[in-house]
Amino acid sequence: MQEKNILDLVAAIGAVPDINEVRRVTLEMIRELIWFDGATFWLIEPLTGLLQTPPVSLDMPPKGLAYYLEHYLYSDEVYLAYKNSNLLIACITDFLDFRRWTQQSEMYDALYRTYGLHYQLGCEIREGQQVFGAMSLFRSKSTGNFCLQDIKILYLLYPHLLNRLRWHHTLEAARRRFWTSQRPHDRVASGHPFGLLTGREWGVVQLVLSGAANREIAEKLDITANTVKMHMRNVFTKLGIKRRSQLLAFYLAAGITSDDE
Repeated sequence: MQEKNILDLVAAIGAVPDINEVRRVTLEMIRELIWFDGATFWLIEPLTGLLQTPPVSLDMPPKGLAYYLEHYLYSDEVYLAYKNSNLLIACITDFLDFRRWTQQSEMYDALYRTYGLHYQLGCEIREGQQVFGAMSLFRSKSTGNFCLQDIKILYLLYPHLLNRLRWHHTLEAARRRFWTSQRPHDRVASGHPFGLLTGREWGVVQLVLSGAANREIAEKLDITANTVKMHMRNVFTKLGIKRRSQLLAFYLAAGITSDDE
């Protein structure tokens, strides 16, 4: 049963288009493998290291989360201790003098104790110096600490989460850098197949690159899902590709410039 749940979660990480939904589904499905009382899943801008707020959370006390965002977002002593430990996936008891911390920390008294949190298991989702996200699972004192098996499960899921977040940030960076108005004709490298697209086809491509599914594209453009499929078939034919994932490579290779350039 556990192996099937892991495989189902890996499939969901790759299949869900919206990154917020990916994070929500991930937390819900991880809970079937690792029990927790509350959890947060953050996105982090890899170039700046800044947390993108708010996080996606599951069963976290709303007042506690609001208090954290106001008082500890950039002075989180647990996160700083984790960073200094050079551990990838770890329990709070692995990198803190936990008994001393729970007795002397103002943050523990004001946040953890107040809102029923005690134990924590988490990780940054990173590649080299680039950090794409961070996930934390919390348990109350009565629930008990996390175990080695819980850490092993997160290690199995880790590369899939990294790939998904890395892909999301690549798409976002490309979209911010190359987003154009209506048609690409005047901004693509000479002779590039993007120049063959109609204005409506280009609009569909932009929405696909932003992560929208066919139903969302249809709603935003006020057309039917079948019309979206027709436009995508035409786009694929003109570009000589077969999958949506190939669009990004074409987009980056097109030499499209932004309005500011």
